[in-house]
Amino acid sequence: MSLPIPLPVADLERRVWRRPGPVPVWQGEPGEGALFDPLSGETHFLGELPALIVSVLDDHWASRGTLVERIAGPVALEQQAEAQILAALVSLEAAELVESQSPETE
Repeated sequence: MSLPIPLPVADLERRVWRRPGPVPVWQGEPGEGALFDPLSGETHFLGELPALIVSVLDDHWASRGTLVERIAGPVALEQQAEAQILAALVSLEAAELVESQSPETE
């Protein structure tokens, strides 16, 4: 596994995200508890925000704004909440549970 190259926040905010491969298997309700990733064969224990993000992502590219709407509806988030979502997405990408790309490469 290669380490991700840190991107400027402005670049992260424009990226789109998706969950590659087969649907993960949750132990318990989707978005809670342990997650088995059939693609890697690994089990992950996720906090609440990363688990919510994984549970609403599918194999279609989605912007950060789309993810927020899937989780909470059309809301305006404070800067700290935006930063937490970006940090969770970067962490999930490092764990190879999600992937991202610049919208220009779609």
